[in-house]
Amino acid sequence: MAQPHTFELLVSWDEFHRTTRELARRLLPAEQWQGNDSASGTARHLMA
Repeated sequence: MAQPHTFELLVSWDEFHRTTRELARRLLPAEQWQGNDSASGTARHLMA
């Protein structure tokens, strides 16, 4: 009997990436984020 997937898209990918970016903004120094949205750019590239 196959095990059910424990992580069956509990949130949408957009929500997941948005939350990840928000956490990173809180954890990293603010100057690292000014004019630098490479994390979301990478996510968009991977999802394209």
